[in-house]
Amino acid sequence: MKPMFKKTALTLALTTALTINTPVWADLNAADYAPSPDETLDLKLNDGSIAKTCTFADMSTSAFNKYVNALCSAAIVIGYSESGKRVYKPDQFATLAELLKVVHFTNNYDDTVARCVATKNSANWYQCHLDFAKTQGVWDSGSLVYPNGSPLRGEAMRYATKLYFGQSFVKPLDAANFLAQRGIINPQSNEAGYRLFDKITRGEMAKIAVHAAAVAGKKVPYGIVDYPPAAAADIPTSTVPTTATGSTLGQQIVNKAKTQVGSKKSPWVDRINTYCLRFVRMMFSKPATYPSAFGLCQAFQNAGKLRVGPVAGGAVCYSKSAGNKNQGHIAIATGTGTEIGVTSLAYGVTEKPVMSQGYYMGTISPEDFVTYYPR
Repeated sequence: MKPMFKKTALTLALTTALTINTPVWADLNAADYAPSPDETLDLKLNDGSIAKTCTFADMSTSAFNKYVNALCSAAIVIGYSESGKRVYKPDQFATLAELLKVVHFTNNYDDTVARCVATKNSANWYQCHLDFAKTQGVWDSGSLVYPNGSPLRGEAMRYATKLYFGQSFVKPLDAANFLAQRGIINPQSNEAGYRLFDKITRGEMAKIAVHAAAVAGKKVPYGIVDYPPAAAADIPTSTVPTTATGSTLGQQIVNKAKTQVGSKKSPWVDRINTYCLRFVRMMFSKPATYPSAFGLCQAFQNAGKLRVGPVAGGAVCYSKSAGNKNQGHIAIATGTGTEIGVTSLAYGVTEKPVMSQGYYMGTISPEDFVTYYPR
């Protein structure tokens, strides 16, 4: 395999350390390795619990279920927790802030992450979306002052045609016909049929966004929260059949991980953090349960499921250290002495030698990862 980076003093030192098996933790670039301090932060509901699935109590009979499920699996929407039930409220009017967030993420996920990562968990998370919308020339400046206002269906359609397809329409009816011609919405004969001056609901918002993104060929990382939609998964490319056993399952995991080597974008890396735990669990199509790699590895260790040898497709665990900002580290073992994981803001997903001494805790076999993964 050709190296993806130039040799530097750091990489030469790392090579030397590996040759003599010095028990130290190191990365391709220790200075820019910044593990997320809480991998589940984006998935916390209003009651503080973590969204581990995309099952909503009020969506099973909704015509918008598959679209909402898709957005949820990409961690774009996660719903609410009310009276102990997870709900989405598909018939509730969407706010302008909600609509902009959904359209922006499904149109260009990586760009939106880069623009909004600094404020994504702050009280003014919506400001980056309002600022970007102002540059698109669709919304009048007055409406963008009210992020909690409810946009009209016609306005949403005009914005969708501009972002997903680069088409600008002054009249909402022209935008609606454009979307209808592409099968994104049902064709109607006039403005009244399209209900262009009705407020758009959260369910309608989800359908237009997911369907338009698919037709326009946009890349959305489905599977961050729950299993990705069977017919629309970009990352990972497919779910792992839990019926596979032994070397079959392990090799499936390795093959899947290898397709991501060299990827320097979200959901593995943003401008602030790397997400090694997210990478590993998504290779197995598992939901977020622990905020750090060390937390998950320790859970398997306590259950007696941390093996010594890095078997193919297994999850290689490292304990806390200064090199991983005391978050621990986890990667996928290839079975040939290397591991694939997220180790650098600059290099993203990399393949490098397993460090079997020092902070190495052990390896979770692929079968145990599937069977005993905490829910």
